Amino acid sequence: MYQKLWKANLPVLVLAASAFGQQQPAQPQGNVATGGDVPVEYSNNLDEMAIPGGGAHNGLDSLQVLYTEPPDGPGLPFPMDIIDFGSSGEVDALANNGDFLFFGVMLNTADLLVSFLGDPPNPPGIAVYGETPPGAVGVWALQADLSNPDPPGDVEDVDGLELWGPFGASDANMFSLVGDPGGFSVYYFPPPAGPAVGYVPKAVIAAAVAPFCGAVDPDLDALMVFDLGGWFDGVWNAGDRIIFSIRAAGGCDGGEIWVLPFGGLAAFLVHGGHVWNTAFPVGATFGVPTEEVDAIEAYPADKKSWLPGACCDPADLPGVACVPSLTFAECGALGGHWRVGAPCGAAGECIPTVSEWGVVVMAMLVLTAGTIVVMRRRAAVA
Repeated sequence: MYQKLWKANLPVLVLAASAFGQQQPAQPQGNVATGGDVPVEYSNNLDEMAIPGGGAHNGLDSLQVLYTEPPDGPGLPFPMDIIDFGSSGEVDALANNGDFLFFGVMLNTADLLVSFLGDPPNPPGIAVYGETPPGAVGVWALQADLSNPDPPGDVEDVDGLELWGPFGASDANMFSLVGDPGGFSVYYFPPPAGPAVGYVPKAVIAAAVAPFCGAVDPDLDALMVFDLGGWFDGVWNAGDRIIFSIRAAGGCDGGEIWVLPFGGLAAFLVHGGHVWNTAFPVGATFGVPTEEVDAIEAYPADKKSWLPGACCDPADLPGVACVPSLTFAECGALGGHWRVGAPCGAAGECIPTVSEWGVVVMAMLVLTAGTIVVMRRRAAVA
């Protein structure tokens, strides 16, 4: 049974957004003042805003993303408005361009969080489920956990989910819109205020799913991103990857999840001991009356895997010197060398740790001392 409820008050490490936009290591927060776990950004279906000052939903507002912290309760200012991507359209997927635990989901070393169309069963309204790497499934958060039910029913359907940002601020800078309008399935919103620009063309998604679904007009509706190519530049290019699902179309039922590298072929995600393909019985596995995946995110598989660091020279990513904010398990699965708590350099290089600098300094001191001894001996012989 899955036992990792969001409101369980576990110590956490929250990631802060860097100048590049990706999620970077920050200091462990422990149990924050609100007594909770990781903050959550989500979009409602349909998009809604919060009341002034926060505390409840307050009617329709296109492209508005909401923010909450656990546990939400009477008198607390959650949910509250956190970022608005514009004025026209309907958000149906959220991500950060350096999603924490992206490779953990891809390599089956982290938990996969999933929301389903309509948040079933409703009531009570289960907003988010979880699946562990061995395949245990269960509830991660109820609608009432995200928004204190006063009035009841504030959250109708979570259709976009983003974790691991700093407390009180947004780091959702990738999103998709219902119907994938404008020729793009994924948009990048440069911090702090945009405007949004196209990231993954809709034609790329159509071509990626065609071998599985047939020729369809795709509507991407669940997303994780790792924009490593160009060093988190918000441009879909070599080195980038996404994990995604689409609304049911053609021969696909909406429960499929794919991994897509730039310039490569899409492959079904393998997680929880099974393949997330059309044959996988999503509804029966999670006990929901739908196959439609509506949002995805990641969560650490255990407390030991929460701490991020730099992954140096990962063998499975040729030409990449350093990947930031990976856990030990992720880095090991990629064949890299992990440096706990360390960042990557501005140009994507590995920076020596304090201990490594100590070795360098010691070597220089030994070399200097040796040079002095040799010079003195030469002087004595002369």
